[in-house]
Amino acid sequence: MEIRNGKIDDIVPIVALHVDSWRSAYAGIMPDSFLNGPLTDDRLTLWRERLASPVQGSGLFVAHDDGELLGFVYLFPAPDERHGRADMPFPAGFRAARVRVRLADELIGWMRTSGLHGTSELQMA
Repeated sequence: MEIRNGKIDDIVPIVALHVDSWRSAYAGIMPDSFLNGPLTDDRLTLWRERLASPVQGSGLFVAHDDGELLGFVYLFPAPDERHGRADMPFPAGFRAARVRVRLADELIGWMRTSGLHGTSELQMA
């Protein structure tokens, strides 16, 4: 497994994983008409914006193995600029816990070296 900075070329697998994660996590909570309808276009628009015009203080790290996206973490500043929020979706399976730990370690290390302070909220799906 390799962890690296995410880039615009990662958009298709990031969107696919994000959509799968939402469909699993929010089934029965959000309307099926959204989860099985405009969700993919919604996430594609979100990730195009995030990757085309990165917000200062944001960071994207992807975990992959032999070309397969295993997970990603994206940290971005919250409106109060003291806290951060992170998206961290993963596919189901036994490797998910190991991927989460590796990505969280990468994120924390990046925050320390970037001089980011405050607390962060990690959403792990």
